[in-house]
Amino acid sequence: MQRCCGITRGRARCSNGARYETTICNATFKVCKHHQNKRLLSGWEREISRRETVELPGQDEVPLDVERWVHLFHEGWDNTKNIYVSSNFATAIFRHHDIANYNFDKKHKLYTSIKLNSGPILDTCGICLEDRRVYRTECDHAFCKNCMREWLLRATTCPQCRRIL
Repeated sequence: MQRCCGITRGRARCSNGARYETTICNATFKVCKHHQNKRLLSGWEREISRRETVELPGQDEVPLDVERWVHLFHEGWDNTKNIYVSSNFATAIFRHHDIANYNFDKKHKLYTSIKLNSGPILDTCGICLEDRRVYRTECDHAFCKNCMREWLLRATTCPQCRRIL
């Protein structure tokens, strides 16, 4: 049996078995009974689909940020199949208005740069253990950009201390 995709109040992954499915933003996830209910993302998805199917007066009053975020979430989901990475990806880059012509790889490079705080220094990468130009995370661990790009396709945490980035 698969493990639940939900997150506990302590921001850890739920350890329950996944017996149910929930659909958020057209992506289906295996979840436990506790995480079966739909929350913010599904509300956003309903609002966007309602606007697209029904002619609403004052339609422009609905914030476009929500729709833009959901589209970025979908793009992240299509490329990673990871709900946490997709939501972090969308949240980190949706305010950058100059990314309209970017493909996913370019957007993901921007996302990686956002997650790495300080400029490059010559040090040892905490993943590949090679001496090269590394960047520090907000938790002060050093990684090269190539290793972090690969890591951030699969996880939303620091590879060393597991702090959520």
